[in-house]
Amino acid sequence: MGTSFANIQVHSQDIQAVQSVLRLISDSELEKFALGIFGDWISILGNTLSWETVGELGEELSRRIVQPVGALGYFDDDVLTWRFYQNGQEIKVITAGQNLDEYGLEYTPIDISFITDFFKVLQLTEDDYKSILNTNDEMNLVIEELEELLGIPLWMKYDWVKEDEDLKKFYPVMV
Repeated sequence: MGTSFANIQVHSQDIQAVQSVLRLISDSELEKFALGIFGDWISILGNTLSWETVGELGEELSRRIVQPVGALGYFDDDVLTWRFYQNGQEIKVITAGQNLDEYGLEYTPIDISFITDFFKVLQLTEDDYKSILNTNDEMNLVIEELEELLGIPLWMKYDWVKEDEDLKKFYPVMV
């Protein structure tokens, strides 16, 4: 079995507001979150987030805050699903990976133009596009390329932060 993780990105630096919304919409007895700020984005990791559930939380967050929300799910080194929300509406879904038909999924191309617009990344070169698109069959390489491009950790999950003191420095807010 390969690597699996899920996380959410919110276009905000107001970590307290996001923290308040998470407290409001989550089951505080079961759900725990780690939050970190990376540039203009807040990264959210959760102990119950999975490839299958991350979109639900992303959508609910986007209903309650005005900032754009991305919800990334990665399953078994096979599937990358990234959903993007604004005002409670899903505005884009990217689904890539090997053996998508085994999961009942259809491929939707990694739209680098959309991602760079969504994350407000400037100065993207043709080589950046080629580098990401040429790694499309190896999802771990796609994630690495996107992390470098966006400056946001994507290959990350709650359990790793909970157990690693160095990672906790990047995710100082626990909900």
